[in-house]
Amino acid sequence: MTSREPILANLSFHDYQPPEADIAREVLAGLRREQPGLHPKFLYDAHGSRLFEGITRQPEYYPTATEEALLRAKAPELAERVPGDALLAEPGAGNCEKARLLLEHWQPRGYMPIEISRDELLWASRELARDFPHLAIHAVCADYTRPIYWPDETPPPRMVFFPGSTLGNFEPAERGPFLQRLRELAGDGGQLLLGADLHKDSAVLNAAYNDAAGYTAAFNLNMLDHLNQVLNAGFERDAFEHQAFYNEHARRVEMHLRCHRDQQLQINGETIKLSAGNSIHTENSYKFTRPELESLLEQAGFTVDTWWEDPNKAFSLCLANAA
Repeated sequence: MTSREPILANLSFHDYQPPEADIAREVLAGLRREQPGLHPKFLYDAHGSRLFEGITRQPEYYPTATEEALLRAKAPELAERVPGDALLAEPGAGNCEKARLLLEHWQPRGYMPIEISRDELLWASRELARDFPHLAIHAVCADYTRPIYWPDETPPPRMVFFPGSTLGNFEPAERGPFLQRLRELAGDGGQLLLGADLHKDSAVLNAAYNDAAGYTAAFNLNMLDHLNQVLNAGFERDAFEHQAFYNEHARRVEMHLRCHRDQQLQINGETIKLSAGNSIHTENSYKFTRPELESLLEQAGFTVDTWWEDPNKAFSLCLANAA
């Protein structure tokens, strides 16, 4: 479905959410693999988004607090490096809280949050529109892992904001093409502000994805509830348990849902069987080095302008210009 709907005087809503049939085909393809897997975007329905917010407030989970501290510290400097008439776009905007940290110091021409969860996007963009009444907001409900096109009223220059180290959810072969799409979004003369988690001790990473309060486990398991609601798939939630661990060789945190009894699923008229002891791989979170990130950006058509790190060198922000 595609639609454009005015919500408030300064807020328009563009709905490009994928149809159910597309979701069913993607889920079936993932579950048929030798190692069954589901894309992490399916973690983010409205409840999943709230659970992720809970994760970000846990003491073990350092990325969000570290990145937000960097944004607060560097936003004034960043505002001086970004054209005042640029439009800000944020794929995977979630609750738009990180964009707020930029908007407090910089008045762009407009803001385009892109989010697959319609309910989360509507709530967050309404709140932002009320708090920034002079900012034109073009909220786009879409799967940002697919090609994204600007609404007609969003000419360049543009800055793409991609925080949270979400680039780490992409497989190595997917990163280059995705960054090239962000380069196309930015357009000539545009910019990219990229947040990325840096390689570090495995004990810190294992703790971050296995918080004591259980938010990450609930977030992972909620994917099953989400797909049951959308596809009536028949996952038995209590037949699965959350597992997360740092894979030192691949330099990534892996999240799985381990199945401890046989499952038979019905999706789009087809039967999928999962055996006890198998797992569904739900997310990777790769960790980076500065040379690796700079090389990826250059290959995608960006030149690095400014690099910032927190004092512990745990997380980075990089401002890059479209070459």
